[in-house]
Amino acid sequence: LLIKGGVNKAVFQDQKLTFKINDALLDEFVPAEDNYSREYTVTPQMMGEADEFSLRIESDKVFFPDKVFPNSKDNRELGTQIFFIYFREKLK
Repeated sequence: LLIKGGVNKAVFQDQKLTFKINDALLDEFVPAEDNYSREYTVTPQMMGEADEFSLRIESDKVFFPDKVFPNSKDNRELGTQIFFIYFREKLK
């Protein structure tokens, strides 16, 4: 599993991100820079017995650009931006 994303370090220096698979903690970290890239090996046990599994991406802090940046008219609630997610079976 490869996840590439970004956070706005100008707004939050200590924003913590949490990645979970089926509600089990996969990773928890504060990105060192605006953009981050994380790679994981996901085992069959982590995915569970069901036909589907869930990947949950959480942020401990969110912001509204129009409340932070005076000239912004963007009233969306923002946390982290995901640029790329890639998931594949590891070849033996």
